[in-house]
Amino acid sequence: GGVVKVDEGEYKILFHNGEMETVNEDIDSYDLYGLVTNDESLLAPMSRDMKAPPRPEASAEEPVKATAETVWAGKCEYVMVERDKKGQVVELYPEEATAHYTVEVVNVENLRDNINISAALSGLSERLNISRSAAAGKPVTVPFSIDRKDDRTIEAQFLTFGHCPDDNAVPHILSIYTSGKVYFNFEVTDQVHNAPDDKNIYIKIDGLTLPKEGETVTPAIDDWGEAEDVDIKML
Repeated sequence: GGVVKVDEGEYKILFHNGEMETVNEDIDSYDLYGLVTNDESLLAPMSRDMKAPPRPEASAEEPVKATAETVWAGKCEYVMVERDKKGQVVELYPEEATAHYTVEVVNVENLRDNINISAALSGLSERLNISRSAAAGKPVTVPFSIDRKDDRTIEAQFLTFGHCPDDNAVPHILSIYTSGKVYFNFEVTDQVHNAPDDKNIYIKIDGLTLPKEGETVTPAIDDWGEAEDVDIKML
């Protein structure tokens, strides 16, 4: 709540929560106003010192952006401010605008304490358009942390502005990176596009064989090993 002073007249209002570390305002007009996240490096969740590996062909040119924070937002398309009328009140009802993603990888082989892992998902939305409450902008790749859940499972949960901005369907590649400079690409487009709820998307990978001790690329070498592109069955 709060008090603002404006001239008499008719108004439209867009609103959202503020004071977010990774989310910033973008484009100052009612129809186009939105939110964007900061630029990010592909391996930031694991290491900012490692050279990034080659990216999947389908998403090689996508900008890399940080995950979102929870955004509560909404709009009020008509407000009349009357002259010399005190105590005029506008009630705003924000709703959560961000999408929740869960990635679970089960039956992981050679999971151990001395290997670090991070991941990235392509084809996500660059912007959140507040007036339309919709994904907008260009497709981007979003890196995220993925943590050990048990001896054979890794899992991640993160927030985005959605996928396939402006209704342009694009492929979605889940990439998993290891500190041993071995990485894996999974085609997960069907799992994303066929999710029953665009605000809560669950991606599951069954089977991942990490390199054994001594099978990794020497850390002093800049180059990564060849990508392992893994075909997965539709769940």
